[in-house]
Amino acid sequence: MQRYATRVNCVEINSSFYRPHNCATYQRRAGSVPADFRFSAKLPRAITHERRLVACEPLIAEFIGQAQGLGPRLGCLLVQLPPSLMFNATEAQATSWTGLVHRRLHGSPRMYYSAYASTLIEALALRVQRALVEGHTVWCVFDNTASGVATEDALALSKALLSLNPTRST
Repeated sequence: MQRYATRVNCVEINSSFYRPHNCATYQRRAGSVPADFRFSAKLPRAITHERRLVACEPLIAEFIGQAQGLGPRLGCLLVQLPPSLMFNATEAQATSWTGLVHRRLHGSPRMYYSAYASTLIEALALRVQRALVEGHTVWCVFDNTASGVATEDALALSKALLSLNPTRST
């Protein structure tokens, strides 16, 4: 994690979707990175897929209690919903924070395996730059990890962003 944090400024904790982590585990992660590094923690599937966001307040409180071990390095929470849970735009707009842009990319054409073409990375950098200029907080996570290309894509995006604005850190 320490080496990774020298190259990028955030990471998603996906394992929290599958199993709980002790607060001390999150504290160790937070203590291994610089002060400006941020983590995104994924809500457990018990909340999103099993309970489908209904009557899950105790589970949410338990998860937040664990994730608070990240302290100020907790940047955002990722809520991944099952495909069978219908999206309700009106409800989402009433409760979503509009200052956040979150992109989670899985690879294309082969999901979880394929790297992205440089043209797509450059287009993504322009979209991220535009959102930053508009004052949004932006998260962009590459989840095409099965063949190890996520880190390469993240570094390519960082490089593209720096070429657009050399004074901004990514």
